[in-house]
Amino acid sequence: MADHKSSQSSTRVTICPLCGTRISVKAEDAGRKIRCPDCEKVFPIKLQTPRLEVPDATDDEDDYGLKASDDADHAAAAKARSAAILAQAERELEEGKHRNELSNKPRSAFDDVAPRKEKDPDKPRERPTPEDYDPKAHLVKYPLNLSPEQFKGDARILGDVGVLMRWVFISLACSLAIYFVFEAVVANLTEQTTFGGYMYTMLMSMCASVVGIGVFIYLASYVLFIVSAVTSGAEELDWPETYIFDKAAESLYVALALFLSTFPLMLLGAIFPWLGFALTFFAFPVLFLSILDSGSIFIPWSSAVIGSIVRLPAKWALFWGATLILFLLGGSVVWALLWWRAYVMGYMAIPVAVLFVGYCFIYALWLGRLGWEISQLDLDLDDEDADRPVSKFATRNDD
Repeated sequence: MADHKSSQSSTRVTICPLCGTRISVKAEDAGRKIRCPDCEKVFPIKLQTPRLEVPDATDDEDDYGLKASDDADHAAAAKARSAAILAQAERELEEGKHRNELSNKPRSAFDDVAPRKEKDPDKPRERPTPEDYDPKAHLVKYPLNLSPEQFKGDARILGDVGVLMRWVFISLACSLAIYFVFEAVVANLTEQTTFGGYMYTMLMSMCASVVGIGVFIYLASYVLFIVSAVTSGAEELDWPETYIFDKAAESLYVALALFLSTFPLMLLGAIFPWLGFALTFFAFPVLFLSILDSGSIFIPWSSAVIGSIVRLPAKWALFWGATLILFLLGGSVVWALLWWRAYVMGYMAIPVAVLFVGYCFIYALWLGRLGWEISQLDLDLDDEDADRPVSKFATRNDD
């Protein structure tokens, strides 16, 4: 056993100066040369004397041991540091034990919180809103009576920045489509015998078709929005940001109403064209409101809208008469412009387009007022009238 201890005490460590490999050697081999097993470097053995590094003494104001201290204080500093580490470990153990006790408590640890009261089954449920709250109080009334108040409201809506911007945009696009149509007609009448005339006519016709389809999609979408907003009693026109595909889907409502209302014109156009135009003019608002009320382009029928013709004959007559007078006035202005400057008809496209788009917006606004009048019919039904068909316009006001 003594020989084993002496052999262990005589063992030392030398370091290769080339690769830094630590090699165990005997103390009596100091000064002899040895070959490194890793890098094959031959070097003389230099024994490494083990050194116990004692931490420097620290005080409360020198947490990182930056101040110099004497060697006599090394032991005391190491002892103090060990005591601090032991005290920190004891505190952590105590905190962990305290957390375990809190988690095992059967009741809440927050003693200052009052216990939850049991619900009384006989007590009525409290209303989150006051009893006198009216969800329709923020809705605006839009009667159709052609009074000064109505015209002020129409001017406020049409004077909105969103309406004016869309009016200008659609008018410019519509004027471009009218110009293409005019150029195609003129080229077809004057240069139809040449190949260039045929190509120019075809090009103008294609441009007129593409621009005209875009104008119809946007204009129909705006008309649909104005009618729906005014019918529902919206205070302001909050224009939604929809893509062209969504606008194309919305324009199907107007397209179907136009298609169905032009049947009399197609049937009677050859024999009684004025009668066909009159039937189309009277049928379009009825079919359009019916499609909106049914909520489907495949059901152009609404009992509430059809019944309102009998229940509100004065309102329907006022709408038809006002829109007809407005159409005749606008048509007279367009006819006068074209007669005055017939030789520059292409340049008359802009005022014609502005008048046409303006008429469509006013028509949609008054049609929305008529829809609002229809929605007021079925808001307060008596018991004996419970079986009467209720328009969806009325439920739209309740939202």
